[in-house]
Amino acid sequence: MSLIDSCKEVTILGGKYPLDNYALSSLDARAISNEFTGVPVTVSLTSGVLLIVVTPKQTNP
Repeated sequence: MSLIDSCKEVTILGGKYPLDNYALSSLDARAISNEFTGVPVTVSLTSGVLLIVVTPKQTNP
């Protein structure tokens, strides 16, 4: 999620929903949720500020 007006050239590799050099605005829901696929996830951008929250996967008791 972009914490400022826009983040430039956002790339997500290894996630269920990849992005490639995407201009992400603070109102864009495209990167609100993603999932690990069992490989390392890499997030990069050329400018801006992203909020990244990692939560453990829930398992049924």
